[in-house]
Amino acid sequence: MKILQKPLCLFIFVLILNNYLFSVQNSKLISKTTLKSTSQQDMEKLWQGLFHSSRGQSCKAAQINRKALAAIKAEALEAVKGTRAKKGKFAWVDDWGYGKTAYLLDFLDDVLLDDVLKEFGKIYNDMRAFDSQDNQNYKDPFDFKKLLGQEDKSLSKKALQNLKLINKNYDPEIYNTSINAVQLHKGMPEWKWAIDLGLKDYAASFIKKYDMNGDGRLNPREMILGAIDHNKHLFGSEICNHCFEHAVKKIDAIFTYIDCNNDGIVTAEDLWNNLTKLKRASSEFNIFALGKNEGIRTDCVNDFILKNNKMTYGALNKVEFRNGILLGMWDRQTNYYRILDDGSRALKDLRWQDDYAIDIKVKDYLKEIMIRDMKKKN
Repeated sequence: MKILQKPLCLFIFVLILNNYLFSVQNSKLISKTTLKSTSQQDMEKLWQGLFHSSRGQSCKAAQINRKALAAIKAEALEAVKGTRAKKGKFAWVDDWGYGKTAYLLDFLDDVLLDDVLKEFGKIYNDMRAFDSQDNQNYKDPFDFKKLLGQEDKSLSKKALQNLKLINKNYDPEIYNTSINAVQLHKGMPEWKWAIDLGLKDYAASFIKKYDMNGDGRLNPREMILGAIDHNKHLFGSEICNHCFEHAVKKIDAIFTYIDCNNDGIVTAEDLWNNLTKLKRASSEFNIFALGKNEGIRTDCVNDFILKNNKMTYGALNKVEFRNGILLGMWDRQTNYYRILDDGSRALKDLRWQDDYAIDIKVKDYLKEIMIRDMKKKN
């Protein structure tokens, strides 16, 4: 009997201990729940003072908006599939305004730049003046804004602030001042620009070819590039307008003067020998001032020829000569935001000093020659 009492006592002791531990744990759990509940109540009171609506309503609205924006993005991307704007291929674009050619353009600016800049501004501003709104005859195939709809104005406003969801190249400052397909569709035939009648949409094709940043519109830099390249074979023909009429007359006159043997092409030698006679109002940026006798700056006319000749090796025809000058000035005087009437992109300060009268590199070269000659004498 005594033997049985010990295990029984031990069993009763374990049972009591388990009950005690369970009650302690349950008490802690209840305590935690109570604290959590109290803390949540305090938080909700704070929220009432800080926010216009309950957190539950706000979070629910945010989830709805996120889902709606995702649906808008998916719908918009599906809607523009096939005609979606994207960056074009521009391997053919050269640094027409820079390198050694920059010295030749510095020299020609005095005679041609004002006329060219007026033409740039006229083309861009007059094309922008055409109505940009869709009409019965034509709708902008790249306008991703209209895909958002207007059913929920607050949602639409939020979506418009996040247009990069649809087009990562969207920059409102550039986009809102750029030319769209509707304007081109109206302007190109009115100005008698070259139009391929076999194209389904000549305006959209024009944008696809010259849209460098891929936003589905043409900013100043893109528009002027297109105006030059697209119409280059019409310049001087009086067939089209807004085709650099005034600037081309001067450029063609320079070409004809230089082409002494009237064979329709000019060489680097022709340029170097005859441009010295060009009547300039300023003595600035004179590539012949230090280099004429020594032939030091002949590299600038050679570079100009190499960058622009396509038909005849080592020479330019009239179209290539025109194009080389216009593209060189386009390179130096435009950006995505505006047509530049200053020298901020031309970078002349890096090439000239002493009131733009001295070619820095030629001066250094002549100094090296002089030092070399003095060493030989000694």
